[in-house]
Amino acid sequence: QVSNYKIAQGPQLPIDCVGPVNEPTSCGCMPGYENKLNDDSFDGLFYFNCAKCDEGSTSSGGDSRECQPCPPGEYGDEAGLEACEPCRRGTFNGNAGATSNTNCTACPKGSYAPAKGSAKCQSCPPGSSCNSTGMESYDKCPIGTYQSSESRTKCDECPRGSYQNKTGQASCELCPAGTCSEAYGSSSNGVCALCGKGKSSQVGASVCTSCPKGSFQDSAGQTKCK
Repeated sequence: QVSNYKIAQGPQLPIDCVGPVNEPTSCGCMPGYENKLNDDSFDGLFYFNCAKCDEGSTSSGGDSRECQPCPPGEYGDEAGLEACEPCRRGTFNGNAGATSNTNCTACPKGSYAPAKGSAKCQSCPPGSSCNSTGMESYDKCPIGTYQSSESRTKCDECPRGSYQNKTGQASCELCPAGTCSEAYGSSSNGVCALCGKGKSSQVGASVCTSCPKGSFQDSAGQTKCK
């Protein structure tokens, strides 16, 4: 049928011959179809036997000899499609020629797919977590937490002697020397308490250390004893 052909100029003829040999771009199969003829030039004319591309494939039409499989990240659930459909965000498909959206798999925990048509999922970066499947974006670690590795499903609390007052961080800030903190998951440097008299500490201390015998410290917030 003539509906199987794309004719750029000249009369629309209800036969396979649709254009002169010196104008091969003036006619051809519609997008989503392929030309089944191996030798389509006879008597100075071009002949086309256009057939729909199978599910999972498509073509640009014209004089395409064969349909191409849908690329990874896409699928074709009907025959004769002009273009393959992209997998939705949060899913991926690593194989070519997919025939259904069921071939688009939800990203596993620890990964995400922010764009349609993803061939693979991206690892959640340090400073974030992805705690469910099919995520379209990652979650930044909240204040008081951190994550130093990628592809993690949760953020960790800042350990004692540290804090984090920003979101999306890969590490925690250490309490300065002369202070200490016994709290986990602190979100402010206000938890870093000054060491009292007779004690001292180094950076990131959870407790202040008492001065050893033979030494003393008569001031608060000190890094060493006298």
